[in-house]
Amino acid sequence: MSDELISDPDASEEVRCRQWARDNYVPLADRSLSWPLFVLDEMRRLDQPEAMKPPKLLLRVARLPQSK
Repeated sequence: MSDELISDPDASEEVRCRQWARDNYVPLADRSLSWPLFVLDEMRRLDQPEAMKPPKLLLRVARLPQSK
């Protein structure tokens, strides 16, 4: 997420709800349908196996100069 300020109240609420969902993830069976849709959507996204994998790190490898 960028450091820029979010001026739209709806957008800032969505960001806050999604962060709360990531920090407070609960299994599907324990979720309440009364939670905000952003929370439910983010937890549903986290239910996907690929969402739980750590991000792939790309390493840049520089070639060393060849000695002659």
